[in-house]
Amino acid sequence: MAGIVPPQEYWWMLFKYYLLAAFVLAGGVTALLVYFFSKYRASSEDEFAEDYPGPGRVPTGFAKIGATKYMLVVTGIIVLGLTIATYPYTEYVELTPSSPDIVIWVTGYTFGWRFEYPPDLGGFTTINEVVLPTDTVVEFKVTSDDVFHAFGIPEFKGAKVDAIKGIVNSLWIKTPSQPGEYDIFCYELCGVGHSLMKAKLKVVTPEEFKEFIESKR
Repeated sequence: MAGIVPPQEYWWMLFKYYLLAAFVLAGGVTALLVYFFSKYRASSEDEFAEDYPGPGRVPTGFAKIGATKYMLVVTGIIVLGLTIATYPYTEYVELTPSSPDIVIWVTGYTFGWRFEYPPDLGGFTTINEVVLPTDTVVEFKVTSDDVFHAFGIPEFKGAKVDAIKGIVNSLWIKTPSQPGEYDIFCYELCGVGHSLMKAKLKVVTPEEFKEFIESKR
């Protein structure tokens, strides 16, 4: 699909937004700590307040209700602002385009992945390997045959979803414009073979994909 932005690009945008917010908040908290350490540091024990905590004594607390409410309001504004600013991007990453080029059914089992191609491409099944053409919008419909699994492709940031028996979850990707191979992992501890539950995503040229489909027919 021309004009469709790969969801991982928006994922990186979200990551940078929240990373920037984390740096700003961490910097503000650190500055306040340094300020309070400097301002309220006692040069001798004679300057300690009567209720200052000492060995074997539980402090009663120094925070004022007004200050606590103020900090709660500031935190709420920051979180609400980030949520509103990034909502269109999170929605874009989560919602599959209305007409994906290919829909692949993915079923997790102990300990592997089964991929089912749509009837118009032959309706065949592959095990632990899925082949897709370049520059293509693909929707994965994910479920499980048994225990909980989680289907994820690390290189396609944000492409991770739970695989649960009796439930179909979806995620989507747009394959790169160049051929390549990518790892698929299970992100849910599902048993003794969890670390071996891997698969391959192979992105090939349209011509190679056509040959692959014909060989499966």
